[in-house]
Amino acid sequence: MKTRRSFSLLPLLLLAIAIILFSCEKEASADIDPKLQISDLNHSASSEKTNEFYGPTQPFGKGIVRSAVTLNSDGEPVSVAVLFSEKALLHTPHHHEELSLELHKKADGIIIDHIDFGWNPEGHEPFFYEVPHFDFHFYWISMEEKFQILPGMPAGEIFPASQFWPEDYVPTPGYVPFMGKHWIDPNSNEFGPNGFNRTFIFGSFDGDFIFHEPMITKEYFLAGNSSESIPIPQPSAYEQSGYYPTSYSISFDPVKKLYRVSLDNMQWFPGVED
Repeated sequence: MKTRRSFSLLPLLLLAIAIILFSCEKEASADIDPKLQISDLNHSASSEKTNEFYGPTQPFGKGIVRSAVTLNSDGEPVSVAVLFSEKALLHTPHHHEELSLELHKKADGIIIDHIDFGWNPEGHEPFFYEVPHFDFHFYWISMEEKFQILPGMPAGEIFPASQFWPEDYVPTPGYVPFMGKHWIDPNSNEFGPNGFNRTFIFGSFDGDFIFHEPMITKEYFLAGNSSESIPIPQPSAYEQSGYYPTSYSISFDPVKKLYRVSLDNMQWFPGVED
């Protein structure tokens, strides 16, 4: 079971101070039918020929959810996504729910190991996230490694080397068991006048980044926003070589009645320690 994020007011004040100091320092320096053919749901950000492969479906609300990985004709990853049906969104449960989504075996060897699809009907702390929303954790580590992140571990406070930090991101106080430490962008919507509707978070543990996490409100999906692609801030270097996403997207197919949240435009980055 997922442990809810827990933040007190003191860490929030410390976080605000850290954001200010860090900024100053930088200045100075539809239902998815399991029988559908792959060609029915192909997705590509360009005219390049791609194939999409799906993980097992899981029930959620009155709909279903599953993972998808898109590969180009050379077998290189283009995107990794969560797909869920309109019925899943319109009939969300009244309780918190977390599903771990396996990827198709074709995804073997890419940076993403699995995806946790989380629904928070009352949101969670801190206060600016206390609205109904979804958490999409794209984990770089295995489920077994994730469940070894226990309370009170000193490794939870070991930061990655600064060259691996995404641009403008800062760490939050503490860490969440079975997840890790969350890193936020002080320039994100939740810190502006319009408040939280979507945001993008990074996670770390024991000196390594371990997940990407789009967080998106239910209201944002219901508002019928057109397809949106948002750049993902990049670090100056990656520790390990691999294909990493450079943007993420949120879309809805009105014909198939299918929502999609994906990490896109994957590019190969050499690792500094390889």
